Amino acid sequence: MVSVPEAIRIVLHETARILWSNSRPTDRVKIDAQNVANIVNRTLAKDVIQREPGYPPYRASIMDGFAVSSSSVQTQYQIVGKILTGDPHPAVRTTSDHPPAHYVTTGAIVPDQYDCVVPIEECQLSSDGVFVIVDKDSLVKDKWIRPPGCDIPGGSKVLQAGHMIDAVSLGLLLQSGVQEVELMPPVVVGILSTGNELDVNDTSSADHWAERPLGKIPDVNRPMLLSLLGDTWGACCRVVDLGIAVDSDRQQLARVLETAARECHVLITTGGISVGETDIVEDVFVNDLKGRLHFGRLHMKPGKPTTFMTLPLKNESDRIVFCMPGNPVSAAVCTHLLVRPCLELLFHGPASSPDNYGDSLDEQIRRTVENAWIHSEFEAQLTHDVALDVERPEYARVVVQKPASGLYQATTTGVQRSSRLMSMRDAVGLLVLPKGSKTRPKALAGETYLVLQINDCNNSLPQITVQASRHLSKPSKSFSVAVVVLSLKESEAFSIERMSELADRVASALSGSKSGSVTTVKCEQYGGPVNESFKCYLAEIGREADFVIVLSSASKDSFRRHSAAAAYIRSILAKPADSMALQVRRGSAAKNSGSAIFETVIGYFPVDDKGFLVVFLAEMGLEGGLGNVRGLVKHAVKIARKNE
Repeated sequence: MVSVPEAIRIVLHETARILWSNSRPTDRVKIDAQNVANIVNRTLAKDVIQREPGYPPYRASIMDGFAVSSSSVQTQYQIVGKILTGDPHPAVRTTSDHPPAHYVTTGAIVPDQYDCVVPIEECQLSSDGVFVIVDKDSLVKDKWIRPPGCDIPGGSKVLQAGHMIDAVSLGLLLQSGVQEVELMPPVVVGILSTGNELDVNDTSSADHWAERPLGKIPDVNRPMLLSLLGDTWGACCRVVDLGIAVDSDRQQLARVLETAARECHVLITTGGISVGETDIVEDVFVNDLKGRLHFGRLHMKPGKPTTFMTLPLKNESDRIVFCMPGNPVSAAVCTHLLVRPCLELLFHGPASSPDNYGDSLDEQIRRTVENAWIHSEFEAQLTHDVALDVERPEYARVVVQKPASGLYQATTTGVQRSSRLMSMRDAVGLLVLPKGSKTRPKALAGETYLVLQINDCNNSLPQITVQASRHLSKPSKSFSVAVVVLSLKESEAFSIERMSELADRVASALSGSKSGSVTTVKCEQYGGPVNESFKCYLAEIGREADFVIVLSSASKDSFRRHSAAAAYIRSILAKPADSMALQVRRGSAAKNSGSAIFETVIGYFPVDDKGFLVVFLAEMGLEGGLGNVRGLVKHAVKIARKNE
């Protein structure tokens, strides 16, 4: 399981990688001052440059007054005409010995023959209105005249790529003189519900609720997420309704997902990712569609089964896949936490992040992530005691009030069960509660905790960037682990539930205050011979991992096979770590005496430019063995890679 802060960073990292690695098509849109709905709240794909000669495009009067020449030796001017705002450039002629003057209004053209505007308050008209008399001190060259380009110089950058068009930038676009702009297209997001329990029949009938067969439930998630993404975040995305897919037809589900991936940049599924017999969504993505799993469990409540993948497509950018749990609260909470930052970054693009150019791709991605926008956050005091979950941190739904002075006051929305959608009603934020313990079973009234805003409240706060977030300020010390189970008995097959259980046992054994949290990137069973083919398999599975745990389903009648596998694995390691292996074996024996007879092997396996540690041990003693070295593994990987 990975923590929520780490999961958000993983999502943003993969999103940034896709953006930097692929060029996206853009929408070329004409600017129409009478119809701006098609560009407001959209994001610029290219810089907007001010056309020459700049803005304003002519010499413009700043005041209502008279345009005159300051070099005249006379102070009485003949009024030869008037220039109102919007009038064309006039010809200047005089019919007397007096120098000419034009009455001008604010914003009107000042002809080139004049170099000064005298405000009307400083002028005196003759009784017949033919002449204007000005004070000599009011004749100052260039006074009250805006030269061309003084507001926006010609050729300057008015708006940069990545800028979201709001009311002010709309005005700047109109001033810039450009006729069309290139905009980022909306992100296409597909939403699919899965599950045989979902009612696929028409629900419009007034009697349908009573007629619905027991065991069937309404499809809540899909309409809820369609509304959330389409109405609330509609500026970022175009939502596609993918309907309902049953989880009893694997081939049909694979076809639906593959077709959706061609059409959508982001796929969101709900249901089918737990450990039940029919929970096949992740398996279809990974094994049928060759998706790359980045995390498959979240260390949070609600939403533990949440899964995040990227799906490669030939000649196209990778697709982003969020597999949400079927419980509606879990789906809604995790969509707020994970999907929204992803969509905003996809929509606004890496150009919206300042200071991310001129470095390596890895550095550009890192800076893009640090400057990505996420939910706003604030501190709030609990108004009542809340029982803490002893296994996971909880993101509790709360209503918030802000007194005239002091901190926000947070009250939970009642029972926080993940199936109870009522807990989302009226909620404006997620209260980040720590994991409980025997010594700290409750969060107490008056204590202060961080709240992540998910809905607007009376005192709406601006979004913040990753680097400014307290929630994400201390990324967890996670390392990635792949788990491989060797079948030492013929025809031995592990169920999905058993593999999931083993992955959880490994993650639990390795997680700790010194080792940090664990991201399980893969958990697979290997049933072939432990020879050269296993070496190739190990090299491939370890590319995404820091640490590969190879477990043998050892028993007394498989002792020889275990020993042979241990000997082969030791032979392919570049740097065996016998002292660590001894520590693992001792830890295993302390927890399970039967594991003492089975050999343990640890060492470094080089692959490309980034190798990984391998540990081979008997499954029966994994908690004791791995727990005995969990504080050493990150350091061991770092040292081995450094000295490679």
